Amino acid sequence: MKKIGIAIGILAILVIGGFLIQSVQQDNEAAPSDNNATGGPAAPSASKSPEAAGDQQEPASSESPPAELEPAIAYCEKAANDNASSAATRALADKGGLVAILQHEAALGGDPYTCGDYYLAHGGDIDATDPRTDSEHLTPLLFAIKRNDPRMVDYVIDHDADLRKRGGPNDVRPYGYAVFLALQNRSTNYNPVIAQLDKALKASAASGS
Repeated sequence: MKKIGIAIGILAILVIGGFLIQSVQQDNEAAPSDNNATGGPAAPSASKSPEAAGDQQEPASSESPPAELEPAIAYCEKAANDNASSAATRALADKGGLVAILQHEAALGGDPYTCGDYYLAHGGDIDATDPRTDSEHLTPLLFAIKRNDPRMVDYVIDHDADLRKRGGPNDVRPYGYAVFLALQNRSTNYNPVIAQLDKALKASAASGS
């Protein structure tokens, strides 16, 4: 009986052991390897180290620097606050002087005269020729005549502009320049400006100046 019991025990152990081995084999076959799951070796991680991330530069700013103000406008802004020095007045003389101020009438709100007064009071020359290389080298009076602006002509004359000073590309006097422009541009009425110059010349002759 003992032999039969031992044999039965051994048989039971073999059966259970075989069942466990078969179960383990089935589990191994069902579980895919890392290579089979991805179709190849595992891809390296795409995450970057803090050092690599720090090497990336910030995109350059697309904002352009603010445009620099034209010298006459910058001067007049300072003059409005009584901050334009005599040195600034001399510097502006090399960049157009009073002609440059009158030239920017629109940018100065239609009133270049307040700034012009400041410029002249701080050493600016009413008769200075515009020295800029890209200009016609006009005096303020010649510029006002070319602009065909009676108010501007009056302003310059009232500040004792030289009525006979030559200038411009043809080196002409103010009255002759006004007549020349009138003949060249017959569609434009220069008669008021010519009349102003004629009156000023007669007054100058009468006073002996």
